[in-house]
Amino acid sequence: MQNEMENFIKNIKFLRKSNNLSEKRMADILKISVKSLNKLEKGELLPDVSIEIVFNIYNYFGIIPKNQFSVLLEDKEQIVTSDKIKPNILWY
Repeated sequence: MQNEMENFIKNIKFLRKSNNLSEKRMADILKISVKSLNKLEKGELLPDVSIEIVFNIYNYFGIIPKNQFSVLLEDKEQIVTSDKIKPNILWY
């Protein structure tokens, strides 16, 4: 379970940076505060972090919940583009 949570945290930071999103914009997408996003990106799991974040990532980036935890997106960089994620079997 630890590796899955580490993947999730790294993926949030990777998605923000690879899509050139400000911390404010990413926090808005996830529907959390910038302070909560900063803590999350530093590896602090917040008690108020909910499943809603997972679905907000899915709705905005198109990455299914399972892959948010099981795949390290920085290893799949060719799939993630600056504006959208290219359709790929990885995300379905």
